[in-house]
Amino acid sequence: YTLSLHDALPISNNAFAGIADTTTWNFTTGVADTTAPAIATLSPADDATGVAVDANLVATFDENIQKGTGNITLKKSADNSTVETFDVATSPRVTVSGATLTIDPTGSLEATTGYHVQIAPAAIQDLSGNSFAGIADSTTWNFTVPSSFTIPVLNPSFQSDVVGENGVAFTTNNWTVATYGGN
Repeated sequence: YTLSLHDALPISNNAFAGIADTTTWNFTTGVADTTAPAIATLSPADDATGVAVDANLVATFDENIQKGTGNITLKKSADNSTVETFDVATSPRVTVSGATLTIDPTGSLEATTGYHVQIAPAAIQDLSGNSFAGIADSTTWNFTVPSSFTIPVLNPSFQSDVVGENGVAFTTNNWTVATYGGN
């Protein structure tokens, strides 16, 4: 005769008491992320001098990010005056996509003006809730809009360089008739 454990123990139909604490059975599925995000690249770059008046401000981080709470402030470097303040949580002019933070200033930047950007410490977080340390100074992300821009000028030309009778040149591409003196 073979005796099994099932045969030796009577079934009593008593309910399992369960686990009501956090220490009886706990585990982790991996290493927790405790590293705050850091800026990998800036656009315009720090100390840039040829920034366009309609430039967006873009910070790319070393990991995916999300909006936190706090402000991003665009300031004039000359007198530290505030140009615009963006509430990260509510401003539609602040967007996050993956690891990229984009700030779209409301108006155009002024020519011959230096700017710097400040970011509150809790304004940007990684997806684990670790807060970016922020930027509190005027030198970490600063740039200058130049006094003038190079505008490409098209070099006009005639379809034909043949001078007609009486020194008048004619073209077919809406150019004004040019009169030449002499033969």
